[in-house]
This record gives sequence, structure tokens and C-alpha cells, in this order.
Amino acid sequence: MSEQSPIAATLAQADTRRRRIRTQHGVTLSALDQTEEEFVAGES
Repeated sequence: MSEQSPIAATLAQADTRRRRIRTQHGVTLSALDQTEEEFVAGES
């Protein structure tokens, strides 16, 4: 896994950020997942 597509790298970064936000603020994961699904749908 030496090469990683920009999209994969961005999603991995977003996943890490989501975990951090969830830990700090107790944000519901479902709301964040819904936002990401809308984002991905908008990209395609």
C-alpha cells in the first residue's frame, strides 16, 4: 500500500478527524456519516 489515491487519503483523514470530533464533543456518528454520504454523492 505504498500508493494511495487522493480520495482514499482524504477519506482516511476525514475518518481520523471524525473520531477526534466524536471523542471531544460526543457528536453522533450517524449525523456525520449522513453528511459524508451526501458529500460523496455530490462528488460523483
